[in-house]
Amino acid sequence: MAALMKCMRVLELYSGMGGMHCALTKSGIPYEVVMAMDINTNANNIYSQNFPKTVVNSSAIEAMTVKHFDDLKIDMILMSPPCQPFTRVGKQKDTDDVRTKSFLHVLDVLQKTEKKPDYILLENVKGFECSDSRQRLIDTLQACHYNYQEFLLTPLQFGIPNLRLRYFIIAKQQPSAFNFDTSDQILTTVPECARGWSSWKQVAEKQEESGLNQVCACYGRTDSHLNQQMDASSKSSNQKRNFENLKLESGDSENVNKRLKLDDTKDFDASNDAQTATKKCASIETDGLNITCDNEPKSDGDNKEKSSKAQEKSLISVEAEDAHKEILSGADKDKGSPPDCLENYGENFRLPFTEEHKLYGSCLKLHNFLEDDFNNVDIYKDYLIAEKNFKRLVIMDIVNGCSTKTCCFTKRYGHYMDGAGSLVLMTTDIQAIRKASVLKDTVSELKNRDEWSDKEYSIIRDLKLRYFTPREIANLLCFPSTYKFPEGFSKRQLYMLLGNSLNVHIVSVLIKLMTACD
Repeated sequence: MAALMKCMRVLELYSGMGGMHCALTKSGIPYEVVMAMDINTNANNIYSQNFPKTVVNSSAIEAMTVKHFDDLKIDMILMSPPCQPFTRVGKQKDTDDVRTKSFLHVLDVLQKTEKKPDYILLENVKGFECSDSRQRLIDTLQACHYNYQEFLLTPLQFGIPNLRLRYFIIAKQQPSAFNFDTSDQILTTVPECARGWSSWKQVAEKQEESGLNQVCACYGRTDSHLNQQMDASSKSSNQKRNFENLKLESGDSENVNKRLKLDDTKDFDASNDAQTATKKCASIETDGLNITCDNEPKSDGDNKEKSSKAQEKSLISVEAEDAHKEILSGADKDKGSPPDCLENYGENFRLPFTEEHKLYGSCLKLHNFLEDDFNNVDIYKDYLIAEKNFKRLVIMDIVNGCSTKTCCFTKRYGHYMDGAGSLVLMTTDIQAIRKASVLKDTVSELKNRDEWSDKEYSIIRDLKLRYFTPREIANLLCFPSTYKFPEGFSKRQLYMLLGNSLNVHIVSVLIKLMTACD
């Protein structure tokens, strides 16, 4: 980066809560945001509270004239146009969507202005790269003589435990060039020159060294406490082996097999669609990833058995519960040693992810991004999941402080359950986790999932499930700790604003990359 870089005059379009502004600060370049523009009143109020010296214009972007743009003497444009015309769960009307009108106006102004900005950065959802709007953008950049590079990046690549795959493009006015080799292809990783300062893990290195990432420190439990539970789990392995031997010796192997199936969640593979929690025929949208759930045809005998089970008082029969009474603590016997992290329990709580997203390696544990006492039910009682939603267990993505991945949080979070974001598991009771894991496996096999008794409700109640707080989502989006939410905003309003926001850290990396010396 230039040692004597001039102070950049920045225009922030579709400014929202100010994520781009936060990224500018984090990037370390000298800047002045000469104007931020957004029509969302709530977003503008929060922006002004956090950046009181910045002029916030609530006019429609279409009202900006070429003369107004020239008068601002812009060096850099940062923008995140409305994503609804391009999202896969939307109607994908693209340039025919009225919400695209303002973006097309920006491109028109850019071609007509005398003083073209030196730098442009745009963020949008995955799907934008396939749109006509994107092609219009590329055509404009080429006509205005910009070098550019496109990216598809997710926070998981940067050590942040959040799946939020997004499209980015950075552009630089010619004759200036980037200090890396550009490609006509969309890059899915940052160039080598940015690797040294792109990892969020480096930001939290001191936390790692101080032991804050240890599971027991995270949950306020001693090592001996957790070891006692795992020792008990190990002892139960002999009981399970004896039970399996009994199965082989008895003539009723079919019934015993049915009972054992209730505890097969210890072998659950979240990447295997055939074993996902949701067995219904559906395609769940998770940040641009289509997760297709299996719905294998069942025999008439199976259907009769499922129908019979659904009419019983409890989804988990007394017989099956007794058979598993001693083996619900859930140590991973097949690996020969007990797990050292709660993430190894309740494996089927997670929605499946593609092999591609496994390649990004381990991220920081989630508790680094959660608020203090994040498993204190009394503090977060206002965020507990309503019991009317317990029956939607099969579509929940449930995480704990040891987790290294969360689903994308959308503006529907807190209002919808399906594909809107992950839920926090507050209990540290391994028995409770395993019982819920068995229940989820059982419910996913049922044709009628509405026959719940007090026992099932009690099992889910013991998990102490809650929504992430707005502050916790902001932490996962890498907003600084100094960023504040003013009083007077409801959780629903904040969730909607955060769902439309961007990851501050990724944008800051791209700003540094974009403005680095040739």
